[in-house]
Amino acid sequence: KRKKNNQIKISNKVSTQINKEIKYGLDKFSTFVKFGEKTVNSKNKLISLLNKLKKRNKKILGYGATAKSTTVLNYCNIGNDLIDCIFDTSKEKIGKLSPGMHIPILSMDKFCKSDFNISYLFAWNHKNEIFEKEKRYKKNGGQWLCHVKI
Repeated sequence: KRKKNNQIKISNKVSTQINKEIKYGLDKFSTFVKFGEKTVNSKNKLISLLNKLKKRNKKILGYGATAKSTTVLNYCNIGNDLIDCIFDTSKEKIGKLSPGMHIPILSMDKFCKSDFNISYLFAWNHKNEIFEKEKRYKKNGGQWLCHVKI
């Protein structure tokens, strides 16, 4: 909306959003520098952990061929040398490779029959439902890992 003197009136919704951004420091360059540092540290920790597990001959699978998994795998440059395969339920994805890193995507019905020790949870936003569904995996000694707290 324009006022008489040709100025644009800022709505209350915009003002509220700007105040939220200021509250969380999104108006400061230092906030983004810290975020970048945390991102790099998270990447380095994850790669280090996966390398340690592989040196101990652990088989690592991915659980859920999500868009988030593609971002993590490509940013961290994690291929099938570290994660052997990814299990998923989407018929469109099964039998294909993950975008960019070319990790094989297998049918979830083979998950329980696999001999993998460790599962990297890519669908961390569905952890409660997945942990409930996969109780037997953990009971049989399977371990979950993720770069975010699960």
